Amino acid sequence: MPGFVFELLVPLENGGPCVLDVSGPQSVGRAVTVLRQQSSVDNTQAIALVENLEREIALINGDMVPK
Repeated sequence: MPGFVFELLVPLENGGPCVLDVSGPQSVGRAVTVLRQQSSVDNTQAIALVENLEREIALINGDMVPK
């Protein structure tokens, strides 16, 4: 959907802003970086979360374990 963005506020430790526009490659990369640096997810989890948000349908199995 054009113009739709995700606000990724919940997973961030400092509650800072992180907006994911799935139609913008720079936004996708920035979201992965912010999730890695400001949340308890590791690199693989950050990539998986963002990649799944880019899809129309996704299945995430298991708990996100803090680093």
